[in-house]
Parts: sequence; structure tokens; C-alpha cells
Amino acid sequence: MNADTFLRDLVTQLEPNATVVGIEERDGAYRVSVTGTIGVVAGCELPRAEVEAAEHGGEAHRRVASALKGCADAVMGGPEMAPQTPQRSERPGKAGSLLYLTGAGRASHGLPRR
Repeated sequence: MNADTFLRDLVTQLEPNATVVGIEERDGAYRVSVTGTIGVVAGCELPRAEVEAAEHGGEAHRRVASALKGCADAVMGGPEMAPQTPQRSERPGKAGSLLYLTGAGRASHGLPRR
């Protein structure tokens, strides 16, 4: 298996919603660019010798996986990105809380003016 395929497959295994958008090889290292659900691109630089050793498993595989997982986590939306649960109504079965009434509204509803 070549390094490109290995790195892409590993990112997908670690974080299925992350996508490798580029892998560049230069100066004895691979520069892996990853994007995720929040539209951010993060880059990881991995030594070529480490990636080649990682293809065979062992400690090198764990180190490369850890670096890629950190990169993927940086581009994925965490719990703070999830939609917020709507507040429950103070009046079940009716619309949300009442807005305060203006001066004219108070007079017409028999409420005292301030």
C-alpha cells in the first residue's frame, strides 16, 4: 500500500466525517491537510520514515494515528457546535413567555403605568 492510500484510509478509520483534502510530500515529510464538518482545514506534518514504519503497525502506527486523530479532531465540530435544545414554554401548550407590555398596552389591560 502506498503512503497516500494508507494516510487517507487511516484518517477515515479514525474520524469517518473527516476528509483528507491533500497530501504533499516534501523534505522527507508528508504534509496532510484534513477538513471536517465545520469547514476548517488543518494540517499535520509527519516524517516520511514514521509513515513508512506505521504501515507495518506497532508503535509507529500508534504515533501516526495519534497525530492524525488530533488533526481530525481540530476540524470536527464538538458538542459546542451541536444545535441547542429549545427552552420549554412557561405556558405548556401555548406560545413562549409573554413580552412586557408598553404603556399603551398596560392602560388597555388595566395594568398600572410606571
